Amino acid sequence: MSFMLLTLVVGFSVAVLAAPVSAALCRHLQIVARPDGHRKLHSKIVPLTGGPTLLISVAAAVAAGIVWQPDVLASTKGDAWFLCCLSLATAVLVTVGLLEDRFGLRGRQKLAGQIIAAAIMVPSGIEIRHVSIFGEPVSLGVFSVCFTVFWIVGAINALNLIDGVDGLASTTGIVLSLSIAAVTFLQHGRNDGLLISLSLAGALCGFLVYNFPPARMFLGDSGSMLIGLILGTVALKCSVKQYTAVALIMPTAIWAIPIF
Repeated sequence: MSFMLLTLVVGFSVAVLAAPVSAALCRHLQIVARPDGHRKLHSKIVPLTGGPTLLISVAAAVAAGIVWQPDVLASTKGDAWFLCCLSLATAVLVTVGLLEDRFGLRGRQKLAGQIIAAAIMVPSGIEIRHVSIFGEPVSLGVFSVCFTVFWIVGAINALNLIDGVDGLASTTGIVLSLSIAAVTFLQHGRNDGLLISLSLAGALCGFLVYNFPPARMFLGDSGSMLIGLILGTVALKCSVKQYTAVALIMPTAIWAIPIF
């Protein structure tokens, strides 16, 4: 079994097993969506389990892939720093999302959490230092950090903004994850990007078992923002480090949702 198939299977299996446990914990902590007859039209209380479930599932799938094939990251020199930054950023963002799901945060508080998570990713090697306008390279100079943070925050909100219909954000995340994995594989790109995107795809497929209409669990802000962070950073990581002609394919795929 290749590490690609393994990460998909492990991500799916752990999500299917972890989601009910997360649901019980979320119900106990009152991290739930209550019907209000206005925006929340579901008929009963639904736990918001997306963040914890996906975080655990993706971490388990990535770890399984590395253990199964230790040299999977050899071509990228392990890139442990990127994985460490991503782990910390996802933990921060899921925490912010859970606080929002439980207590409700002001817009600026939620945005501050997103900016912190995005800033954590800047030193991981995904800083956007140059862009191309009509084929002409333009150096961002001192604005590169701000531009990178803006990009990641935009990606975080891309999935968060469409999470209003059962299964929509989960399905969109699966399509985008597999798209990133396909482009990376066909272009013989970075194994770290392939590993993480496939892990997320598997985890989302497992969560969709409970999120498919009529949903028994919702992603919540913690889940939808987590999807956006992982997709945005992995797409940017692969684009900045690997591609030339196809450098804009994956970032454009992320941005297409909020643009439309």
